Amino acid sequence: MFSSGNTASVIVPILRWLMPAASPGMIEATHYFIRKLAHFSEYALLFLLLIRGPMRGRPGFALGLCAAYALLDEGHQMFVPLRTPSLHDVALDFSGALFSSLARLAVSALAKA
Repeated sequence: MFSSGNTASVIVPILRWLMPAASPGMIEATHYFIRKLAHFSEYALLFLLLIRGPMRGRPGFALGLCAAYALLDEGHQMFVPLRTPSLHDVALDFSGALFSSLARLAVSALAKA
């Protein structure tokens, strides 16, 4: 469903419209960046939803759950046609959750100051 080829059919025409002078390499690099940004932002949001809901007061457990879900998600891609699992994506997913956790701590510290 969200293979590179499938997302390209939607994202690439939009990028060509937004950046008509961009080279094919630039379009491809931007498409790649958008896909990786999606990994990062999805898990940043997942962490925030977890700590505002079922994992309230347990940010460490929420981070662990994000890491476990990232591993399971990439693992299931071994069985999905046109998808490939990647430990890089797991690291990117977890870094989104970790960034969200650190940003939350920073905002909390600034609010107390």
